[in-house]
This record gives sequence, structure tokens and C-alpha cells, in this order.
Amino acid sequence: MNIFLDITGPEGGRVYILDEDGRLRRTSDFSFHSETGFTFGEPLTEDLESCHVSIPIDWLDFRLLELDISEAKAARQILPFELDGLLAGPPSAYAIDALVSKPPAQDALEVNEGPGRVLAVYMKKERLRALLDALNASGLDPRAVTCIELASISGRLGDEDLAGLIAGASSLEEPERVKLAGAELEGPCVNMRRGEFAFRGDVRKGLRALALTSSLFIAFMLVMALAFSLNALYSDNEADRLEQQVLGIYAEIFPGQKSSSARGLSYKVRSKLKELRERSGSMRSVRALDMLMSIQGALPEGGEVKLLDVTMEKDAVLLKGEGKDLEAIEKARSAMESFLPDVRITETGKAVSGLTGFTIAARTEAAGARRSR
Repeated sequence: MNIFLDITGPEGGRVYILDEDGRLRRTSDFSFHSETGFTFGEPLTEDLESCHVSIPIDWLDFRLLELDISEAKAARQILPFELDGLLAGPPSAYAIDALVSKPPAQDALEVNEGPGRVLAVYMKKERLRALLDALNASGLDPRAVTCIELASISGRLGDEDLAGLIAGASSLEEPERVKLAGAELEGPCVNMRRGEFAFRGDVRKGLRALALTSSLFIAFMLVMALAFSLNALYSDNEADRLEQQVLGIYAEIFPGQKSSSARGLSYKVRSKLKELRERSGSMRSVRALDMLMSIQGALPEGGEVKLLDVTMEKDAVLLKGEGKDLEAIEKARSAMESFLPDVRITETGKAVSGLTGFTIAARTEAAGARRSR
């Protein structure tokens, strides 16, 4: 199930619970207060796949520009420069997205060759950060912060009367809002969660899954070694107990694959590891798993530093995450110097969560050896 929060005003709005095809399953109300945050009329007990949030159109500001651009991605890159001097403050203080449309044709046979119309959509980062903090406090981490009213007019941006379109969008009835919410699940018309506010839930899940897989493999190989080395020293009953422990760990790593004995498990594990190497660039070798475990071991205890993204290349390692403070981040960087050369903190800044975001870059041992030569 997917949860879609439709904020219709400063005091709250409606909750739509949608299935994977965007069909409405149920609705409820929620309220919002600047001090107490979100309060839901019914508990969100479903197994939620994702969360999306729609904000009122009057929370956003707009600029309509004539630019020779046909893609929103390209527009996002140049809009901070185009808006410089047009906003109440520097563009860096705003979250910015774009909608792009071609100007309307004069007749059915005419081909539009003029510049595209780019609708710059922006809001203060301070307001967006407060919204995300309130959602996080309620246990919600939205994939996208969009706008249902803007989605309803996105196909008509070629019309001259943009002010009239925006004014009329606020009168949508709930059936139309639900329909638009389902469409927004497939691809939001705008998403204010970009840059420093970008959704990282999928990255966290992938990193946790990778760490769990590597930990289980290491535990499995240790228990296997213990079982077979002690097999000749202990009684048959003890050997049987160890064998069952090995089989239990194998079943935990590979659910649904049963084995009646420990014979041949070493071959099976090597086969599975080869398969994982082929499917994942970050698991090309056991050395990559060892590297990940070493990086985890270098993090301070108590959760003071959390990794959100790990990129392993042939010659370098790039780590992105959040820390309690600069002292904790420096402690982690210093610990990594025991197994990685040239470890540097390349970027720090305030994260959405309130912690200190950071990027750490390091060379691998192979790169360090080539450099010394």
C-alpha cells in the first residue's frame, strides 16, 4: 500500500491509502500544528510501500520563462542562474524544480519551433525543511513532495493566462484529487525533494541489505570452519549439532533452499557468491565485502555516524552519510586511515535530519601503490 498525504491547508488535509495500481482503498483526515506536528485521525497500520506528500499550490511561487529548453532536467540546472536577482534572496535559499511545455501552435498543421515555456517552481528551503522534520517526527519519509493542483494544470502551461490556471486549480473536488494522487505515484509533476533534501530511503535499504548479506556470509564461513575442524574431535551427537547449526545459517541466508546435509555446502556457497559478484558491481569480490565490514567497524559506537551511500570503484571509495558533529566524523575518518590511504573529508553541511552531512573520499590500496611507484 502507498500513503498519499494531501495537505489542503495550513491546518491539515486528507490521507489517501492507495494500492500499487493507484486505486483508492480508504481515506481519513489528519491535522497539522506548527508545535505538535501531524495528528492522524486513524492509525496508519498498513504495510506501507511508500509515502508521497502534496502541498497546497499557494505554498509555492512561480516564474514563467521563455527558454530554448525541452527537458526539465536541463531546466533545473540553469534555473538558479536565470532566477538570480529575481528572488527575495539568493537562489541557494530555495528548493527549485521546473515544468517545461512548448508554446501553443496556431493551427493543427503548424510545428512548434520556438523556445519552450519553463515554469520555475520554488519554495523556501526553510519551509520545506520544517515540513520534512514534522513528517519524520511522525515516522514518515516521503519519496516526493509534489502538488496536486499543479499536476492538474501541467498539461495546459502553454495557455497564456497562467494566473487564471493557478487560481482555478484550488477548486478541485476530492474524486479528482484522488485520481491525480494515483497518477503522481507513477511520476510526480514536480518534486521539491532534490539536492540536499533528496529521498535516500532506497539507498539506506540497499546498504543495510548489503551489510546483512556480507555479515551472514562471514558468520556462515566461520561456523562451517568450526564444524568441520571439530568434527573429528567431538562425539557424533556434537558433530550432528554443529552440522544442524550450519544448515540453519545456510537456510537463513538462502530462504526456501533446503539441504539435508552439510556435504557440498562449500561448493554451493562459492556458487552463490559468484552469482552475487556477477549481479552487483559493489560485490565484485570478497575483498569488497571485507572493505565494507572494515568501514562499518571504523564508525564510532553509539550511532554517532551513519552511512547513507557507499560507492566502491576500482581505485577509490566514496562515502556519504550523516554524523552527530564534525568531531565524530573526523573520528571515523581517522579510523579509516588504518586500511585506506589518502582519506579526506571533501564536503560537510547541514542535513535535513538536523545532523551534519558529509562526504568522505579515499583511495584504495591498489591506487595508493601505483601512486607511490
